[in-house]
Order: sequence, then C-alpha cells, then structure tokens
Amino acid sequence: MRLQRETVRRWARLAVLLVASVTISGCTGCVEETDETVDFFKPHEYGEWEYRGEPDIDGPERLLIGDVLEGETVSRDVEVTNVGRNLLKLGEWQIEGRFRLSFPRHDGRPPVELMPGEAVTATITYTAHNTDRAEGVLSVESNDPDEGIFEIPLYANADFPCLELDPADEVDFGMAELGETSRRFIIAKSCARRSPTTFSVTSLDGADEFSLLDNQFRSQVTLEPGAQVRIPIGFSPETPGEYEGAVFIRSDDDLEPNRVVDLQGRGRPYDCPEPVIRAYNPERGEAIADPMGELQVVPLDDIDLDASLSRDPEGSGISRVEWRLAERPADSTEGLANTSGEQSSLWMQLAGTYVVELDVWNELGVKSCEPARMTLKSISDEDIHIQLVWNTPADPNETDQSGSDVDIHLLHPNANLHWNSPPWDCFWQNMEPDWGETGVAIDNPSLDIDDVDGAGPENINLDNPEVETTYNVGAYYFSDHNYGRSYVTVRIYIGGQLAYEAQRKPMDNQEFWHVANIDWPSGEVIEVDRLYQSFP
Repeated sequence: MRLQRETVRRWARLAVLLVASVTISGCTGCVEETDETVDFFKPHEYGEWEYRGEPDIDGPERLLIGDVLEGETVSRDVEVTNVGRNLLKLGEWQIEGRFRLSFPRHDGRPPVELMPGEAVTATITYTAHNTDRAEGVLSVESNDPDEGIFEIPLYANADFPCLELDPADEVDFGMAELGETSRRFIIAKSCARRSPTTFSVTSLDGADEFSLLDNQFRSQVTLEPGAQVRIPIGFSPETPGEYEGAVFIRSDDDLEPNRVVDLQGRGRPYDCPEPVIRAYNPERGEAIADPMGELQVVPLDDIDLDASLSRDPEGSGISRVEWRLAERPADSTEGLANTSGEQSSLWMQLAGTYVVELDVWNELGVKSCEPARMTLKSISDEDIHIQLVWNTPADPNETDQSGSDVDIHLLHPNANLHWNSPPWDCFWQNMEPDWGETGVAIDNPSLDIDDVDGAGPENINLDNPEVETTYNVGAYYFSDHNYGRSYVTVRIYIGGQLAYEAQRKPMDNQEFWHVANIDWPSGEVIEVDRLYQSFP
C-alpha cells in the first residue's frame, strides 16, 4: 500500500557489459565465438526507474494565527523549504488579506535561491481591528515544475474541524501469533479549539487478516474540541508471512478530509523472544508484566523499569530492547527516560493511567511477537487531590525553562474569600499551612510543585479535611512572561477518583478564575466558573 515514489534510472553494470563482450576460445564447453561488440558508454538496458533531479517547494498546509484580541498584533513564522534535489529559484512573494509579510531573519529580503534542504523563514503579522474571522493567502512563485505558485492559507480568529491521527501514517503490528488476534489502536483526536469534528472509517482494504474491531466507527463519530477516541484494529494471521492493508478515514477537516493509515504485520514463523517488564518503586513495591502487568502508584512517584528478565526460547539471547509509552493521561508532557536501554524510568507527572510497552529482539534479529505491557495506575492516596495544568499556544516548547506561570489556590472558609494571603490560602507563598487542629500535620493541605515556566502540573493535596467545611478552588495567571493567552485545566479528585474536570479555560495575564467549591464530608464539587480581571 505504499505510494510509489520518484525513481532513478538504472544503468547496466560495467561488469555485465564486459562479460557480454568477451570471446573465449580453446576450451571445452565454451560458447560460440561472436563478432558482436558492445559500446560501454551506451546504457545496456532501461528499467522502470527514472531519475528526476527537480526542485520541490514545501511548507505548511495552513497557518493559524489563533485568537487575536481587538487592537492586538500577533506574529507567526512560516518556513518554506526546498525538499527537492535541484536548485529552487524563488520569484515574487505575495500576501492577500489583512496580513503583513516580512523577513527579519534574512535582513528584510528573502533569498532568491534555495539549495536542496535549505529553507527561508517568513514572518506573518496580523493586527486585529475586531475579533471577526480573517483569512488570507501567502503565495510564493518558484521554478518547482509541479507547483509554480505555492500557496499557504492564512487564518486569524478562525476555528476549523481538525482531526489528528496517532499514528498518522502506519500501524505496525510487528510479528503476531498465528491464529490469534493482535490489537492496535489509532487514536483520533480533535485538534480544533471550538468546533466539533466528525469522522468515520469508510473502509479497510488489503489483507483479510486485518479487521476493524468496533463497527461504531463505520458510522459518523463526533469529537468535541480536545476529545479523543481509540479506533481498535485487529490483525489475525493464519499463516507465516508479511501482510499489508490500509484504513481509510474520512472527516470534515477540510484541509485533510481523506486519510489513509497503512497497516502491516507478520505471522510468526517460529518462537519469538519474550519481553518481560519489572516495574519498581521503593514505597509501592514491584510488579511483573509477562506479558501483562499492573502497578498502582501515586502522582509524582518515580517508577524504575527493567527489561533484564526478558528471555528467548530459541536460546540466542536478547540483543536489543525498545521501550514505548503507549498511553498517558491527557495533558501529560513526560516521556520515558530511556527508550533503548535495559533499564528505563518514568515520572508519574499526573494522576491517571500510563501504559508502558516493551519489545525485544534476539541475536538473530527476530522481534518479539507482541510487546509486554505494564499498566501504571497513578491514583492519589489523599482525600482531596487538585491538579492544575495549562497550555500556552505561543510557547514553542512547554517543557523547557521558559514559559508562562499559572498558580493553583485552595482557600479555607476562614479566609472569607480573601485570596492570595496566608494563612488561609494554600498557594506558592503558603505551601504547607497549618489548618484543622493546630500543630497536627495530617490534616494540613500541601502544594507539591510551583511550576513557573509552563504546562504544570501544580497539585494541592489535603487529607482528613475538616467536617462541615466548604473549600474554594481557584487559579491565577501570575505571569504570561510575554507568551500570551493560556488555556487552563483543573481536575479535582475525591478519594482518588476524578470528581470534577474543567478543561481549557482561556485566561489572560493576571486574570483569576474561581473554579469550584468542595463540600466536606460529602465530597460534592460545586462548580463556580467565574473569571475576574484580578483577585476578587
């Protein structure tokens, strides 16, 4: 199911031509002498391959400026690259709509030529006269034989149905047991900000060994912004060998309405090496995945992962391992510490479910038929667990040491709604206040992290809350550090179970959001959802 790519003309090997031109005599069984000669400088044969050394212009399929307030000016960079194999000559750049074009990274003027692999960065600037949707087009003239005019649509204050697939190109089942069904998932996620996105699986073609395991996806599925579902695909080989297929998905994402995800897998010819995962934490103990296993942990735990128990029934030994984080909670930005070593580790950044997979190879290069899967359930052991995370679209790397700063607050009723002041507000300046019985620590709240550079999390935990008490939960945008608007999510867990979730609240610099109240001992969460310009 692979798309046929640009090919290269094959010339006959000189050795073949030499053999064809030699005449041999004086030996038994020799071929008959011939006077035929061969021109070594003429191609001996032509195949189906043809070399095309052409320039090829490439860039983003669209540029979304995002939400721009009235009177605000926002700039975004767009990169145009020569992905071809010959010199790309650039002509006139034009921009339509209420957008401005500049080249600050190139002394104000773009280069006129790009060698293969070179790129030019253009800056698109938009000033909002109002908050209405704005559209435009950036056009670039070049000598690309297929796209003489390359266009990039531009949008501001616009929202579209948007579908992301993970994986987007190919699902590889690896080597599977004969007569059994291996399961893999395509995660379909709405990447729109406000608009719902619809999709359906229109067909599954190729080998009969592939199947759609849930027929609900053959009908139209609607995803709200940020929501995601897992499309289960099965692979059931009956005989050894390689198999290929494809899943066809259609959506109302007007940029890419039709998607194709290739499928491939192999039926197992003989015994595969067997991956085994050992997960360990000094406080939580250990669990073994052989091939499945589960360990219950607590948010912010560090979990050690070990592949040394893996084995090869063929007796050749394990020569290579590969770790994969197959599932993690929404908004988690943490990954595995090592993906190719015998030992790895994972930080339980958020409450929720993490799934770690391990594949191994033996010394013959044979891969495990199916991965070992360790499920790590990160569940708070406190009566109340409050989680704050946020996303800042203008921050290109939310895991580095530069980013926006949003703070979580838990307010005691004795504060009389006076936020941001000890001792009755638990926040970054009052991380472990003495509430409840004076001098007793087990009934005090605690803030575990003060994240000042983007994404979070920040967590407040409270065990043994006071009875007949209502606590207030809030979030304050302390500083955007010039990264602009953030989208803030607060989750409240009661007894380890998610009781309330408020997703992607848009907040601007120094705004305060009174999220909800928690009544105790009922554990009821009462939504407030009030946004203020500062602390009320």
